Amino acid sequence: MPEREASLGSQRNGGMRVFPVGVANAGRHVGDGMKDGALTQSPIVTSHMSARSAAATLTLVPSASCKVPPVDRWAHRPRYARDLVWADNEPPRVTLAAWTESALPLSSPPANELSNEVALKTIRENPHLFKIVTPIDVDRLEHLLNSHPNRPLVHSICQGFRDGFWPWAITDGVERPLIVDNSFRPISDKSHINFIHEQ
Repeated sequence: MPEREASLGSQRNGGMRVFPVGVANAGRHVGDGMKDGALTQSPIVTSHMSARSAAATLTLVPSASCKVPPVDRWAHRPRYARDLVWADNEPPRVTLAAWTESALPLSSPPANELSNEVALKTIRENPHLFKIVTPIDVDRLEHLLNSHPNRPLVHSICQGFRDGFWPWAITDGVERPLIVDNSFRPISDKSHINFIHEQ
């Protein structure tokens, strides 16, 4: 019997060597104690078929994620824009409509500017230089916002459109000259030249 199995193992079938099951290790015990053939290596198969070689492909190694500390995008932004803009890759913190319900009113000029006689006289005598121009119908806006819960904010916005907005500047205690010499900058506009001569 082993001789017959050995001869079968050397036969070729269509160019392939055939090994009957259990021939390679006939007579060896398997793990459960039963006496039977147990293969310890995969059968060898040979073929005359040709195939094109596969091209080598590069496996891209993902670059390590660069953890850059978040930039304070509000450090160099006007105060009115803070917390109202966010990046595309971060969820919005609050909608503009929700923000208006709890936002503080816009700043008005501080007391020291409201008592600045030189500035007030200049504005009073030259209203054409400080004309408020806006395409917004302020009365209509105020009417549309009459049910808004944050009345101080609404009032400050409408007042700003009528009288001008204060840019949050802190001018109290700042030493500055009443007149700034800009004679090194030639003025070409005739109306500006006349205005300077009238001062």
